[in-house]
Amino acid sequence: MDSESSESESVDPLQFEVDEKYFENVELESYDVYPTGWTIFKEIFEDTRNRLLYFYVSSNSRYYYLWSLLVSIGVLYNAFAMKLKVANDILCLFPLDFILFYDDSISLLRTVRIIKVIRLIDFVQRTQQRTTFPRLFKIVILAGSCIVLFHWNACVYFLFSIYEGITEESQTEFGFSYYKVFEPVFPNCEAYVDDNCWYNEDIDHTLDLDDVRDSYKMDLVNYWKNKHYRWETGNFSREYSMSVYWSALTITTCGQQPWPSTSSQNSLEICDTLIGVLVFATIIGSVGSVVVQMSQSVNEFRQMMDGIKFYMKYREVNSAIQERALSCFMYLMAHNQLDDEHCILSLLPPRLHANIAANLHMETLQKVQIFQLCESRFMHEVVLLVKQQVFSPNDYLCRKNEKAKEMFIVKKGKLRVIDDDTGKELDELNEGATFGELSIVHVKGNLLGTRRCVSLQSIGYSDIYVLYRDDVTRLLQEFPQEYKTIVMNAREMLHSRGLLETTELGEMCDPDDYEEAEDIVLEDMPVVEQLTRLNGIIEDLDASLNEMIISFSNSCIYYKQKVTCLENTFNQHRNEIRRDFKETNVVI
Repeated sequence: MDSESSESESVDPLQFEVDEKYFENVELESYDVYPTGWTIFKEIFEDTRNRLLYFYVSSNSRYYYLWSLLVSIGVLYNAFAMKLKVANDILCLFPLDFILFYDDSISLLRTVRIIKVIRLIDFVQRTQQRTTFPRLFKIVILAGSCIVLFHWNACVYFLFSIYEGITEESQTEFGFSYYKVFEPVFPNCEAYVDDNCWYNEDIDHTLDLDDVRDSYKMDLVNYWKNKHYRWETGNFSREYSMSVYWSALTITTCGQQPWPSTSSQNSLEICDTLIGVLVFATIIGSVGSVVVQMSQSVNEFRQMMDGIKFYMKYREVNSAIQERALSCFMYLMAHNQLDDEHCILSLLPPRLHANIAANLHMETLQKVQIFQLCESRFMHEVVLLVKQQVFSPNDYLCRKNEKAKEMFIVKKGKLRVIDDDTGKELDELNEGATFGELSIVHVKGNLLGTRRCVSLQSIGYSDIYVLYRDDVTRLLQEFPQEYKTIVMNAREMLHSRGLLETTELGEMCDPDDYEEAEDIVLEDMPVVEQLTRLNGIIEDLDASLNEMIISFSNSCIYYKQKVTCLENTFNQHRNEIRRDFKETNVVI
């Protein structure tokens, strides 16, 4: 029994070592399978840190170091590009205010925040470029500048008064005095309701021009003693209001102030006078220039109106036409359309001009069926050819049987399509609609020909963009492939409407338009362009005729020489030739 217990109690060292390693492995495996909360938090923290530092690039990635290098270069470049603004921001945000806890006499340390004026200047410049009311914004800036100037000068005045000492002796002192600023007093009653709320005083003595009130001043005090209440204000309000009041009147020189009595007071008065003459006069001049600019367009419009009125009255134009002309001018002025947009856009670079035109017209032109499948490069050239026109109510944009030479795009307003034969309204065009797409290109076999089949009239005032056929034709000379595409689109449109010549089977004829493109383009050109092209053709024919004449002259000379040589040979061998002929030995 004892032996068995001793055997059970005895432990093999080797077995103990193995068991210990086993339990260690088991603990490690269990640790890996069941991690603790701290391990999970640590892994999440490290993963988040890596994502923030390395922009979601794992450290096991092969592009890890290259990405880190690129990010570092970008950060350094941005820091270098913005070093001035960053330095100013850091300097302004530096907590210098904590120094005032130890010494509040150096409060001027806070003036370092004035460096932030760079941001203010940047804000003003950017706002002037982007705002739709630049003149109003400039007036606000000038008013703010005046307020800041009054505030600074008021601070200087109050500090000057503290330096000399604030007195309560009289109101004629140059420096600040609480005696100059009384707390406002208001009555407790209403004079229109209560008869006892009005002191029986002579109206002539109200202004007290003769100092008569001094004789019954105490009576007034006793009368209003229990019929008023005082609006108590703090010393700061009285100090600031009085200082700003003195500053505004002194700088603007608009009011009478107590005269200075010491050299220091004279110096302050001289400085304020110079500021008022130079700085404030400049500000007032800027305000005046802004007001003049605001009224300049109105004055120009009035001159134009006066000119057109004088012209129509001098020429005795019909009153109805005069009213329509003046109404049209008023409409153009109200919608800021008196300025020629082409003159304004011509000041911009060509690329920017093209971008603006594309933004205005590209979406509408891409919806036009005749421009389907055209290249974007060609479309960007087309949008530059669009011109704006304004039509008054009941104006005809085109009439029936007129030669079709332009396409219309409705920007604003409404148009109606009218059949002149019946006077019936066929359709109504709203904003974004187009009319006359087939008028900008010549199509062989068009049953409509080159004439309008309906009339187009403006219902009210309408802003219309016009695309002329001559401009498009001139552009198509540089884009022959686009010319083929446009002609094919036009033929399909006409065929779908039954307005194109067809075969007996109802199919489109095999067009020779592509072979005759040059002739078609020449027919569509304006007269000056046609004459120029014809002049070039004549010059080519003249050059060909000259070459043919020179060739003919050279041929004539050559054959003359041959004939002359033949005559000489015949003359030299005349007898032999005759003898041979007679002997019938002539070799043919």
